[in-house]
Amino acid sequence: MNRDIALGKLAARTRFDVLVIGAGVNGAGVFRDLAAQGLSVLLVDKGDFGSGTSAASSHLAHGGIRYLEYGEFRLVREAVQERNRLLSNAGHLVKPLPTAMPLRTRGSGLLNAPLRFLRLRDRASPRGAWVVRIGLAFYSLFSNTVDNDLPGHQVLNRTDVGRLLPHLTTELKACALYHDALILHPERLIWELVAEGMQRSRQCLALNYVSVAGMSDAQVKLRDEATGRELVVEPRIVVNAAGPWIDRVNGNLGQASRLIGGTKGSHLVLDHPNLFAALGGHMIFFEAADGRIVLICPFHDRVLLGTTDIRTDDPDADQCTPEEEAYLLALVPQMFPGIQMDARHVVYRYCGVRPLGRGEGEAGQISRDHSLHLHRGAGSALPVLSLVGGKWTTFRAFAEQASNRVLGELGRKRTSATGGTPIGGGANLPRTKADKERAIRDATLDGRLKPTDAEALYDRYGTTAAVVAKACSHPGMDERLPGSRYLAGEVAHICRTEMVACLEDIMQRRTLMAMLGETTPELLEAVARMAAPILGWSENRRQREIKETTLLLARRHGVNLP
Repeated sequence: MNRDIALGKLAARTRFDVLVIGAGVNGAGVFRDLAAQGLSVLLVDKGDFGSGTSAASSHLAHGGIRYLEYGEFRLVREAVQERNRLLSNAGHLVKPLPTAMPLRTRGSGLLNAPLRFLRLRDRASPRGAWVVRIGLAFYSLFSNTVDNDLPGHQVLNRTDVGRLLPHLTTELKACALYHDALILHPERLIWELVAEGMQRSRQCLALNYVSVAGMSDAQVKLRDEATGRELVVEPRIVVNAAGPWIDRVNGNLGQASRLIGGTKGSHLVLDHPNLFAALGGHMIFFEAADGRIVLICPFHDRVLLGTTDIRTDDPDADQCTPEEEAYLLALVPQMFPGIQMDARHVVYRYCGVRPLGRGEGEAGQISRDHSLHLHRGAGSALPVLSLVGGKWTTFRAFAEQASNRVLGELGRKRTSATGGTPIGGGANLPRTKADKERAIRDATLDGRLKPTDAEALYDRYGTTAAVVAKACSHPGMDERLPGSRYLAGEVAHICRTEMVACLEDIMQRRTLMAMLGETTPELLEAVARMAAPILGWSENRRQREIKETTLLLARRHGVNLP
């Protein structure tokens, strides 16, 4: 759908059952779930879909094995089960990830772990092989309660570790091996949730770049950030899924709250072929000397390195500082002492604030669990349901819980479950290699596309690749954009159908061009030239989009173009 068409639809109606504020993964999940129940739902976000915290994650679908030490068995069970569901429902974007946890001791943590479990000790100590083996046993037990095709875990001795990962430090006693999952493109997964919600019901509408200006009685005032135009809607209940901005949104709604106590996390994307090869397809997951959790993860043909965990009260603290970058880069030699690493390998930096509930103790000890907070207000004020906390992996379960609360408030019953519902291009994915090869051949459209390009489209879009391939089959549309892995037709299709509002949307969220370090002045020029006639940009607007995107990439992501 085109954004202008969606905006016109919103101007023509005011009444909705539910207004969802915040189009991160939690908001998009609630929108999709409520749409499946036959409610009329409006989803808005002050930025683009998935442009906040959800875009700044570690790109993992995981159970959180370290949360077991804090006694959060329910959270880990739920997360492992939801990880399995994501692998099944969104297999085009969520892939199994072999994970290696290097261990420098065998018995360390046997006393500390139960003390932390009982909240009698805060300070971390290294986790040894015996403690990790116990944790993985629970991990596997929880995983097997929902469809699970992942291999089991094992703990290797030092000799076997050397054979599997020869570049890993030799200062190890053992190494635990298990599987979690990698989310290849979180922002695209969010868009597919949003698109599915609108496809399920004509009563459901989603709009990016629409902020909350205020609430009076049973009316909520909205502002189109692109034009400054104000709109009024009359929902029966409001769902606040604004992540770290929840308290600010509640303030705009006239219902002050102090629910969020977030922490800031930064990541680096590295173009480092030697490190990528040394990983051997494994994510390395380990504890730094200061007790922080570190991941070094293969991501497409790049390496993802993270993360920091710093308390902050500023949800707009969205920059990776030079100090954080230096800290992260210095961690790599601890595991790969033979690999040279410096800032020249960094092609992209990003940072986000986790929307955690207020809590005491070290930043890493604040619970990643989620909770619902209903504020009824006074008089005729609308009830507001705030979604606090959560993690990427558990968004569907959290959305289901929030939707059940909304349904209860509205006197409705659940009519549809989402646990087994595929997401976007994850529907009807081939189960065998032969079926996948057949699907890729179909995407070539009788030879109009190269098989390698058709395969790339299939890997990015799953079973919806045939629609994108058709857009790439026209003259000139099958050419790759300068210095990029993306085809011209992909950008044209995205601009026509995915509610793009600006050049940044294309570079950072509808595609991975910026994150994978492909951005150059030539690429920005080519993408803007492709988008301009479709989105109705004048030449001045096109040049402004290039300039603004260039400045944003430099300021927030350290991408400094000539």
